[in-house]
Amino acid sequence: MDKICVLMSTFNGERYIEEQLNSILAQKGNYELDLIVRDDGSEDKTLDILERYQQKYSNISVIRGDNIGWRKSFNELIFKAGDADYYAFADQDDYWLPGKLSTAIEKIKKVDKDIPVLYGSAVTEVTGNLEPLPQQPLYNKKEVTGLEIMLCNLGFGCTMVFNHAAKELYTKSPKHMDMAGHDWLLATLCGYFGRIIFDQESLILHRRHGGNATGKLSFMDMVKTKIRQFKQGKIGNSVYRELYDGYMNELPSEDKGIIEDFMNYRKSVKSKIRLLVSPRVKKYTLKGTVILKLAILCNRYV
Repeated sequence: MDKICVLMSTFNGERYIEEQLNSILAQKGNYELDLIVRDDGSEDKTLDILERYQQKYSNISVIRGDNIGWRKSFNELIFKAGDADYYAFADQDDYWLPGKLSTAIEKIKKVDKDIPVLYGSAVTEVTGNLEPLPQQPLYNKKEVTGLEIMLCNLGFGCTMVFNHAAKELYTKSPKHMDMAGHDWLLATLCGYFGRIIFDQESLILHRRHGGNATGKLSFMDMVKTKIRQFKQGKIGNSVYRELYDGYMNELPSEDKGIIEDFMNYRKSVKSKIRLLVSPRVKKYTLKGTVILKLAILCNRYV
């Protein structure tokens, strides 16, 4: 029987976590499910709830951790997870519909198990009370390159399910999480070295309640964020540092040059010019590309 390991990071999640735990434990499918939860220094009753569930269910493991932030917390979970056929990320405040994991596994199984495969799906945006909100479509391009993901991110980490080969690819390099998230790096790596499956069907209710660690900002909030980042001397995020530190030998030569230019553009005029004029260094929108190029020009892109 296949084994899937669900990885969850929690922080002050007492309000919704029981619903999410129940929805994960209620998943239907022909597989063995383990749930590993790392608590990131919660100060509310989250740990009490987790320990109660751990005592009741033998397939739940709880790790007490210091507050290191969700990026490093999930990264630690990936490295600590034992052997499984499949892995999945879980946010503490979502709600999974019963066929979420079995649907993902079925689609991943269609690809050779030695190829790193990452599954991601659309989400149904809901309020804290699970009432529907206006929906955002999933990125609908059938194929996407590693460079595109490196520069843009795909933004569906809470839906990700991936196979053992993808986990091995991620943990090949121990130096991760300087800036960007675990999900962004994993998607970039699978874009370069494996396969990404986009599923337009949603089997997850994704809460928007004001306390999310990440989420879609309003236009004015986005503008304020960009202005604040510019004043702080940094704007944007990427995973080029992680690629440079751990995966450069395997990357296409044309992308190696772009990554090296990102590493050097603050002190090399030639590197900066190459990034500014390259048609491959871009975001999905004109507005995003303008912000990216401006950040590079002003030595603000991180």
